[in-house]
This record gives sequence, C-alpha cells and structure tokens, in this order.
Amino acid sequence: MATVEAQTTEDCLCPQDCKSMNESLSLLCCSYDMSDVVFTFPGESNQRLPAHKFVLAVRSSVFKAMFFGNLPEKSPEISVTDVPLEIFTALMRYIYTDGVHLDGNNVTPMLHAATKYALTDLAKQCERYLECAIDVDNACVIYNQATFFGMHELAKMALLCIEINAKEVFGTEGFDTLVRENIWTVLKSERLKANEIDIFHAIVKWAKNQCEMQNLESSCENQRKILGDLLNLIRIPLLTLDEYSKVVVKSGLLTAEEQLMFYKYFTLKDEEHIEIPALFSCESRDGLLPFSLDVNDLLASHVGQKTIESFCFETLNITTKVPLRIRQIILLPIPEFMSGQSNIDYDASNDCLHNSVSVVVKNTIVEPPKIIHQGDNYPLKGGNIRLDYLLSVYPENRLKISVARICHNCGILHSPPYKKINMISSRYGNRMTQRAPLKSLSICDTQVDISFMGQHLIHTISFEKVPQSSLDSSIESLTQSCQSVGVDEN
Repeated sequence: MATVEAQTTEDCLCPQDCKSMNESLSLLCCSYDMSDVVFTFPGESNQRLPAHKFVLAVRSSVFKAMFFGNLPEKSPEISVTDVPLEIFTALMRYIYTDGVHLDGNNVTPMLHAATKYALTDLAKQCERYLECAIDVDNACVIYNQATFFGMHELAKMALLCIEINAKEVFGTEGFDTLVRENIWTVLKSERLKANEIDIFHAIVKWAKNQCEMQNLESSCENQRKILGDLLNLIRIPLLTLDEYSKVVVKSGLLTAEEQLMFYKYFTLKDEEHIEIPALFSCESRDGLLPFSLDVNDLLASHVGQKTIESFCFETLNITTKVPLRIRQIILLPIPEFMSGQSNIDYDASNDCLHNSVSVVVKNTIVEPPKIIHQGDNYPLKGGNIRLDYLLSVYPENRLKISVARICHNCGILHSPPYKKINMISSRYGNRMTQRAPLKSLSICDTQVDISFMGQHLIHTISFEKVPQSSLDSSIESLTQSCQSVGVDEN
C-alpha cells in the first residue's frame, strides 16, 4: 500500500539529531518512527498516514477525546472519509510544526478540517487569508463559507463587498450559488448599490440556476415557487413602467392579479391613491447614493514611488458639511516588482515578506488615532479596501493610508517596490511626496474640502450620504466633545 513518507533534511537523519523541538517534530510528522496510529483514506487508493496520538492530543481537543477520552478509539487504524489526503497531510504538518501554506485552492477545505478538529488558530489563519482575498469574483462564495462556519466578521466583510459592487457581483457564478438565507440578506440590504431592474435580473438568474441544481424544469411556475417571498424583496414600485412591462411582466413570475395591481399603480399613481401590498417596499435603497471620487482628477501627475522610509503613505485631509461614510478605497497597483519577489504569498511557515495595508483615521480634535482597516495582503494588481467609516462634520478628518512590506516572522518593515519618479528635500531629509492643493467638491449633495499628501496610492474613494434616520447619538456626542476641546493646530 502507498504511504506518505516524512520529509528529511541533510542536517538531520533522525529526530534525536535535531537541534530543536520543532525540527524533531518535523521529522516525526508522517513518519512511522514511534507512531501508534495510522489514518487511512479509502477514497484515495487506501493510502496510509502514520501519526502519534500524544502529539495530536496535545494540539487538538477532538483528538484528545478520540484517543484519551472516556470512550477512546481502540483501533490502530482510523478511516478518514471527509478530508482529502493532501489536506489532512497539511493538517498534520501544522499540528507538528505550526507551519501551513494557504492558497486559493486549499484554504476552504483547510478551514473545514481546522473546524472539525478544533484547531482554532489554524481556522483563524484561514479566516484571515479569506478576509484578504475577498474580491468581486469570490465575495459570494466566501460569504457562503463565512455564514456556514459562523465567522461573523468575515461574513460582514464579504457582504460589504457584495453591497458596494452589487452590479458586478450579480454577473459572477458565485452569486448563483448563494444559499437562500444569504440571498435573502443580500436582497433585503438597504445599501445594495444597484438599480432595482438589475436586482430583478439577478434574482431571476439565481432562480433559474436553482431549478437546474434541483433538476427542475426552468419554468415560470418553478422559478416563482423557488423564489417564494424573495420576490417581495424586489422593490417593483421603483421601476419605470417600461421596465415593468418589458421585463417583469414578460418574465411570467407575477400572477395576473399582481400584474393588474402594478399596472394600476404605474398608470394612476399621480391621479389617485393606489395601494400596493405592504410587502413591496417603495423606499429607495441607500446604496444608490454613493459617489466615487477619482483621485486622478485631483492630482496633476501619477506618483507611485520608492521611499526611503519604512513604508509608503498617502494622507487625506477631509472636511465635510454633513456626515459622510467612506465605503470603499481602491488602491493603485504596485508599478514595479523587486527582483525575485514578484510572487508574494501567504505562508506562515516561511521567512517571506507580505504586503500589509493599514488605514488610520485621526480627527484633529479627538485622540487617539483609530485604525479602521488593517490588511495583510496588498494585491500587486491593486486592491479594494471595504470600509464603513463615518466621517464627522467637525473638525477636519485625516485618513492616512500606509502600505508596508512586513516579514511575519521578524516583524521588520520594508519599503514596497515603488518605482522612483522624483524626490523632494525637506527638513526630515529626502522624501518622495506629492501635495495636491485643497479642492472644494460637491459630494453626495454637500461641500467637501479635500487634499492629499504623500505617495499616490489611491485610485478611487467611494463616499455615501448618511440618511438622517440613521444618525445616532454618537455623532452628536462626538461633535460636542470636539467643540468643547477646541481645534488642534497640529
């Protein structure tokens, strides 16, 4: 029978020759030396993986109960049917050495295995990886995974990405795989950034996919049956008569009574009061309000450069007349790779460097500065930072975007490989920066004064107007505290 052999090194031929416990355990991993249990994988040519009960029990409460609990497993062989051999081998490697390599292909099954065997830290590393990996294409898939595993913060971040980029997300395959509970949450969201007709098209596409998955004919009747009360979350009264007639009615999802009721609403609503069922909302979604500011319009030239400091940064000074939310910051790609480091990956076991992004907000009155985003994986092709940060009215807000390349083992910061364009002198020495003049802009129907300083890292910022109904007492208390302290000249 096939077996999985332990990896060896030139320096150590047996565990006793190793200089450290980690090296000794690394050699013992997947080795028959002193092993007292073997895991078999019937679905994979019955391959065998030796292990050591004591080591497993020390790391995992599940293995401890399995081997040393009230009803311990007596058989020397344990059959594993729900975790692939490759993932289980990586799991053993983590248990013995704390090392794991995560990528887009193994992170989901690794998360499943970590959850099954109660390896909390490994599960957190998987969650951390997924947080950094969220984008338009995989947001729905990660949202499903996050809700399944009960990872609420990850689910919140994935939902935020779906809300902000709704129209693009609707076209992905992942959207069609959303489970019913999650599609309900998405459709119910007040902050879904999409027109109602696009939402209708998306839900019809989802229903057709569900029919296919359930081996049902994709008929209007089956689609309506699958949708059920999900259809009530579509705000049909917000459509135009043309959209309603050519798309909604043509879809065949509404009953004859519902079609007549909405026709009356669209044609007579300005002449007499036409009631529609309370299940169909007439209120616009707040997600239609965001304003995307292209930073290139404010800067005379592109500056993405290598700095002599330990990180690159860009500072935004923002003053707004009414409270605004920042929903998304899209970062520019790194324009130039350092030799031999173009493939940056997440690997907790190797001495490799990772791009780290932080967003720190400092109100000129209120201290201390607050970190509103801390990411571990700055994509070389640029990345989206999804936020839900409320900018107060008074006084000025300063947002500092910092990008650093950090070694997860030693913690040393390195300058990212930004292309050197120009350099200016200051009393702090040579520093590559660019200062854009103060601009007064109309954003979400209010005047906003904004200026930039530092390396050019930001491509686009998305602002969102805050409905009056959602402003809570915390905003009032913040304003009062700012007024009582006075303006900080620094």
